[in-house]
Amino acid sequence: MSENASNMSGDPSILTGNLAAQNLDIANLPEWSLLMGEGIASSPEAAQTTIDNAAEARRTELSLKCLTYLHEGGDENYQKLTVAQGEAVRLSHEEFEELGGWFRHAMPDESSYQTMQYIMLIHDAGKNSQLVDEMGIDHQVIDHDEVLDQLLNAPEYIEQRQAILPTFSSLSEPDQRLVQNVFSVKLNFSQFLQAEVPAVALEGVPKDLDEKSKTAYIMHAVLDIAGATGHLNPDSSPVLTSSMYKSMVAARAALTDKKYIDADERYNAYLARRAEQFGINARNLPKHSAEIRLACMLRCASPEEFDDFAHALTHEVGSADQSVLFKELSRNGVTDRARLPYYGPALLRAVTEKSNLPTALKYFALTMYRAVMADYDNFGVDAEHGMVTVDLGDLTKYINQTGEEPLPRFKRIGNKLVSVVQED
Repeated sequence: MSENASNMSGDPSILTGNLAAQNLDIANLPEWSLLMGEGIASSPEAAQTTIDNAAEARRTELSLKCLTYLHEGGDENYQKLTVAQGEAVRLSHEEFEELGGWFRHAMPDESSYQTMQYIMLIHDAGKNSQLVDEMGIDHQVIDHDEVLDQLLNAPEYIEQRQAILPTFSSLSEPDQRLVQNVFSVKLNFSQFLQAEVPAVALEGVPKDLDEKSKTAYIMHAVLDIAGATGHLNPDSSPVLTSSMYKSMVAARAALTDKKYIDADERYNAYLARRAEQFGINARNLPKHSAEIRLACMLRCASPEEFDDFAHALTHEVGSADQSVLFKELSRNGVTDRARLPYYGPALLRAVTEKSNLPTALKYFALTMYRAVMADYDNFGVDAEHGMVTVDLGDLTKYINQTGEEPLPRFKRIGNKLVSVVQED
């Protein structure tokens, strides 16, 4: 291992609380250093005007605490998990116990619980630029999830894996395979939950993935989402609300129910469940699929919130912008070409917070229109089918940090389009 990689450092003492398990002392494992210090590519929502070199560590810390809350259950842990939530949206005690019961059923012993702890500890390790450099990978070409997948599963990285993830080799062989299987899934569950991805992305779940691995994958995704605000408060999750829980149940059913035969069916089944949550008859889904996707990206939690969004879209956004949004968000990538607006929900929320919802919808329409143009300019005839990722991360960070909304521009890096920020 190179000197740079071996010097990946951070101070675990900044973490709050006690995360230690009986045998695997999760709070003191060396892998924590992968989440702290310079060179950590923090998520756009964690990137504010000041640099926080421990933001990803605290997000991981909250994910781990939510795992403990759900695994142990009880009134005290319910209060810890939900104290940051408003009463109107709060996860109910019944929902908490249902989710906790599912977790406990999937983790029947200490070994399986500790393996899930380890999965959560390393799930964002691919954001460490020194790790990526040590692997000899261009971090602009592949995202952090694929970095970790390659580190764990590609035979050419065995030596780096032993050095970068020293605890991995101490797991039993079945637990090692479980960890590897979880990170081999190409679907980003959070993007699916927010309808950020088109239907074709569901093909990223291997058809031969065993049920135990699929369950662990979904559990890790739930915990990742629950910890999304850990950089602000590493003790309680304002994200894992009642509405979010219902969305997760719908997503889990779509991914696991054997009656759905392909990605498009699974995706439409999920949108239908979400439509019902918004008070829309699922039979009208084809007419409203783009609106449902937008509402999911905006985290609408009730029929009332959906109605407010729909009113803004219909009455305060021009017909040209509406047309762009309806056309682009009705694509599935299976029978046509679809663009995946990576960090699209974060961009929508950033502009809404800095300005208002109609402005955010108009800006998102402009962004998608320019992404379509960039897609054809960069990929030519290939832009007629499949899916291309449009990475809006840098654009979203810029908006969060400056409050400005620059003209969206894109460049091709590998097989994706990446936003380029230039001050106008």
